[in-house]
Amino acid sequence: MCTLMYNYKLDMRKPECTADLFSAANVSAFSSQFSKEILANIYSAYIDNFMNAKDAVRIAKEAKPAFLKFLEQNMRENKEKQALGDLMIKPVQRIPRYELLVKDLLKHTPEDHPDYLFLQDAQKNIKRLAERINKGRRTAEELERETRVMQEIEAHIEGVEHILNPQRTFLRQEMVVEAKTVGGKKDRSLFLFSDLLICTTLKRKSGSLRRSSMSLYSAASVIDTSSKYKFLWKLPLEDIEVVKGSSNQATNRENIQKTISRLDEDLSTLGQISKLSETLSFPHQSLDDVIKDLMASVHRELADKQSLAFSMTLLPTKLELTSTSAETTFIFEFSSPDTRSNFEQAFEEAKKKLGKSDIYICMCVCVCVCVCVIHVYQSSDNIRNRKNSMKMQHSASILCILYLDNKVFVSLANGEVIVYQREAGSFWDPQSSQTLCLGSPSGPVTKMVPVAGKLWCGCQNRVLIINTSTLAQEHSLQVGQDSGRCVTSMVSYGKGVWIALQGSAQVRLYHTSTYESLTEVDVAPAVHKMLAGSDAIIRQHKAACLRITALLACKDLLWIGTSAGVVLTLAIPPVSSTGLGSLRAPLLPMGSAHGHTGHVRFLTCIELPEGFDVNFPPPSESGKFLTRRDSAQRRASIILPVKSNLLVISGGDGYEDFRLTNSSETMGRDDSTNHLLLWRV
Repeated sequence: MCTLMYNYKLDMRKPECTADLFSAANVSAFSSQFSKEILANIYSAYIDNFMNAKDAVRIAKEAKPAFLKFLEQNMRENKEKQALGDLMIKPVQRIPRYELLVKDLLKHTPEDHPDYLFLQDAQKNIKRLAERINKGRRTAEELERETRVMQEIEAHIEGVEHILNPQRTFLRQEMVVEAKTVGGKKDRSLFLFSDLLICTTLKRKSGSLRRSSMSLYSAASVIDTSSKYKFLWKLPLEDIEVVKGSSNQATNRENIQKTISRLDEDLSTLGQISKLSETLSFPHQSLDDVIKDLMASVHRELADKQSLAFSMTLLPTKLELTSTSAETTFIFEFSSPDTRSNFEQAFEEAKKKLGKSDIYICMCVCVCVCVCVIHVYQSSDNIRNRKNSMKMQHSASILCILYLDNKVFVSLANGEVIVYQREAGSFWDPQSSQTLCLGSPSGPVTKMVPVAGKLWCGCQNRVLIINTSTLAQEHSLQVGQDSGRCVTSMVSYGKGVWIALQGSAQVRLYHTSTYESLTEVDVAPAVHKMLAGSDAIIRQHKAACLRITALLACKDLLWIGTSAGVVLTLAIPPVSSTGLGSLRAPLLPMGSAHGHTGHVRFLTCIELPEGFDVNFPPPSESGKFLTRRDSAQRRASIILPVKSNLLVISGGDGYEDFRLTNSSETMGRDDSTNHLLLWRV
């Protein structure tokens, strides 16, 4: 694709170039391609997925002999006798080869040659691109390695599940002994992660050697496979504290040192007394015996105190952990003070990093989700302090949350929907939840929308209608024929519900009461029209993978976000209790001149408070948005005249003014920057 774009750009420059300048134009076109954001994204995506692609090919060859035979036949017919793996590695090697090529060209090009400056720019751009791609490759390899680590740990610990998380890394394993108040001491194994601590029982296989400590970065195997493990408990690091030593420990050590100093002084004094007694002429045997016994007692006391002082200089082998609520305390004994110290240091460093990188996804006024946990806050609480929250732990990742009829519905990746409820004026009770099994791990509930007092749940290509009072399923309807496409977008307006499926460019309208399919609208023609001024390659690429990514209904308009970055609006037809009346004209979505370079990630609307205003430029000044000189000037767009205090907001990758041609020199500069576009309707 990148080569096609280069050739396309070069063909555009040919009529403008004379024979003398063509070489410079050629190098200029070559150089400019390596500063394009799309080139970096394409190569990065390919390289990031390279290992997965190799694994997929290997699995396909093992599972399907016909596929292996097909590859072997094509390799024999290939002039260079290259296998599929040899061809797959070529894009990975392409950028370094470009860098060597340009470096060699520079070496043989005089500095006064017209191409020299262009070659220098090309070398800089290629080097910058290579560094970025290498960084992305290292990140992808690290993520893949961590995934394999998690899979190995899950395979060896009986009863543990759902520990695989892109943000989680494994730090170390420790073999310890847990001191219990009842039942004596028990062998345990601790698995420390970047955000989690797992404790397991430990049963060593016969004839195996004990390894007290294992670190991911120092051991050939991730964990000690010579033992058997059974899951006991897991706790987030943020809920665990290390119980530090007693505050008077330093004072005790200081008192012991003072006692040792006094005993040394006593020994010196007794030595002087013994020498003085030798000068006595009167028999003094009894005095000598007393001095001898006293010196022996001081020596014994001094030896005891010195031994105690030495033991206090050593680090303890025991570590005491307690939960934040102080309801549970664990005491673990490590094999050595160094092991205990290293584990505590790794634990504290992980907690410190966790505190700096907490990520919250706010779903409503007081509910916040992080991985498999919901944090519930009072509306006046500071959500950055998790200690203010009540936590609800779940067995699977959370897909979506909806508040309806004084209940909170939580959709999980395992197909369950958890329902929390509360009495008026009281707080949420996690113990009174109910579980609805509406889907499966391969087909969970991906979208939930309130419709006419009911809850519509999108599950694969079906919609389940749930009574929010009885929590019983009242009806279901099928959207399309392909069960492999799940519901990704669904909005309700009046007596109609608009639904879009995964990977589809069609949006369907259903009746809220009769559940009848009323109409279907294809957005592809409107999108193709908006992309008419784009590069042919870009237009073909966006058209090939076109799909609806977001829906919003407000003010009698259906807003449609697409993977092409085009934002469309469709006048919502009136739907009566009997259905959709006869349409005077076909439903045709209209494209907005302002959109995104990449996918439209979301669409939402907010109502501004009275007296609050957003400083949009007047329509007469909107012409300045037609230039691309300054990306900061393109953060808001004027589409409609001021009508109300309602704002529609789209979020997506980059900004695109579809009225412009692609001849601007700054095209693509901010394609990867997230933008918010605001419309006042």
